[in-house]
Amino acid sequence: MANPVPPFGLRLPPDLKAWVKLEAYSNRSSQNSEIIRAVRERMERSKPTTGESLQAEAPAVGPNDTALQGGPITHGL
Repeated sequence: MANPVPPFGLRLPPDLKAWVKLEAYSNRSSQNSEIIRAVRERMERSKPTTGESLQAEAPAVGPNDTALQGGPITHGL
């Protein structure tokens, strides 16, 4: 049976990669599972309290979004 979730390439800085690897080893899970767990925890903390959907809050993304293209993220600098 084919995997229903297509692969998603993710580049992590070396320190984050090492942390994910250590967490996976410590929890006897895969690195993929650790990344999913971390993202889901962040999603839970970010849920609106008014019952609105997170998708309604997501900004539109254009083709020139440098973060999506792997460019530097400046956070308004």
